Amino acid sequence: MGGVKMKRALTIGLCLLMLCAALLPAIAIGQRMGMVNVSLKFEGSPVEGATLTVYQIGRTKQSGQTGEFEAIEPYTQQGISFENFTIEKGTAVIEKLAAVFAKPNSLEGVSMTTDANGQATWSSLAHGIYYIRQTKSEGMADEFEFIAPFLVAIPVMNSSSTHWAETIEAFPKLETTPTPTPSPAPSTPPLITLPPTDPPVVPSYPSYINLVVTKSWKDSSDADALRPKNIVIHLYQKLSSALEYDTTPYLTVDMAGVGNEWKFTFYDLVRYDSSGNRYDYLVREVGVNGYETKYDKNGFTITNIHATPTPDPNITPPPVTTSFITPPPTPSPSPQPLVPVSVRYVDEEWVYYDDYGTPLGALPQTSDESDMMLYVVAAFVLMGAACILAMLLYRRRRKNQ
Repeated sequence: MGGVKMKRALTIGLCLLMLCAALLPAIAIGQRMGMVNVSLKFEGSPVEGATLTVYQIGRTKQSGQTGEFEAIEPYTQQGISFENFTIEKGTAVIEKLAAVFAKPNSLEGVSMTTDANGQATWSSLAHGIYYIRQTKSEGMADEFEFIAPFLVAIPVMNSSSTHWAETIEAFPKLETTPTPTPSPAPSTPPLITLPPTDPPVVPSYPSYINLVVTKSWKDSSDADALRPKNIVIHLYQKLSSALEYDTTPYLTVDMAGVGNEWKFTFYDLVRYDSSGNRYDYLVREVGVNGYETKYDKNGFTITNIHATPTPDPNITPPPVTTSFITPPPTPSPSPQPLVPVSVRYVDEEWVYYDDYGTPLGALPQTSDESDMMLYVVAAFVLMGAACILAMLLYRRRRKNQ
């Protein structure tokens, strides 16, 4: 498997060299279209049945009569940029895109399946940068591992001339699983040549994690009616090499639920920094009156305990006359309250979600508008009191005169 990873890494580096070559000179801006043709072959034999999907992640940006590449939405939200592009930055772009497509998403691409000649072709593609990944395999393609994702640019400077090429030919590497199928002798070698140095291998550690907080109530199902409708929990973050957590919470959220066990999920928390250093997380709640709090698993399991007094068996309760007791009215069903059970980072803010994935609103920011309104009202009250006091003093002085 080590050889497979290295060959995949080299494939990524080759495609990045194509992209970098396209980014060095100024590119001409126009209305012309391009084409990408991907050929899948193993030892000269075409491989049919591999479904590849193309996503446009960049476009040409005009500056006078020339231009450059720029990222498009929604990929700019993932930190994708093509300024001062290098092989290292291209590898980072592929890593970010791999993390995006590893999770459920609504990003749309154009899919083609390799034919009997092992080719998949996309025509009438606008000038820009495209991300190509394998999404399915069937038939003969099932005998091979998925190809490594790669980037292509349209147009690209032809290596043998000074002209821009709008037809891109790509030859991804294939690896069999587990035994190669005998095939004819290799045909013409690929057009792409190996780089002089190995590009960095994509790290295997996950970039983001989801953490679930479980809240248990041990109070005889709120027999004393002390349980609050919601609690406040703080999430703290630190590098694993640090001795203590930061005293300022990384996130503060409201947690609510139904029954004796509540759950809340923090989505898309950063697990490693750019250098591979791991982040650790800790949860603590704001104390609940009348309850003892116990933490387990770094605070992600919280237990609140309230002991209900046991009645004295020696005290006989007074008899109850039932002839004058009116049965209580049957309460009408009320709509289920919207309970936030998770929080996600969306459009540069943390947003609450319910159990059905419906957004319930953003976390309040410090010094929000409601606090500002209170300050304005208080200022007007003070100014009014000062005016009344000044008027009373003025009348008293005239009366004394």
